[in-house]
Amino acid sequence: MSPAFMPDPKPPSLEDVAKRVTILEERVKTMECRGCGREFDSTNGQNTFHSEKCNSAYHLRLRREKEGRHLRIFTCPVCSEIIETYSTTKKYCSLFCSVTAQSDKAKIKRSKTL
Repeated sequence: MSPAFMPDPKPPSLEDVAKRVTILEERVKTMECRGCGREFDSTNGQNTFHSEKCNSAYHLRLRREKEGRHLRIFTCPVCSEIIETYSTTKKYCSLFCSVTAQSDKAKIKRSKTL
């Protein structure tokens, strides 16, 4: 017989479905994310991060620390917002604050020349 003439397989019984659900529930483990500490459910027990984004952020942080770059915390001189960055040259929290500081410096410079 060709597959086109095969009868449809019998749908699983409710008992079979209940057994499968029970097996899957037994496999679910509550794990703690290595990146952020958030708890999540894992079916295989090998996942160590709750999302791909958290995994990427964690490994990026490790790579930067290996390169000798450390997290630097400082306050933006324009808006006083607290900033965390790995950059050694960053001075402002945003482009807006950077432009504001440059225009303020230009105004002071112009006023001194007059």
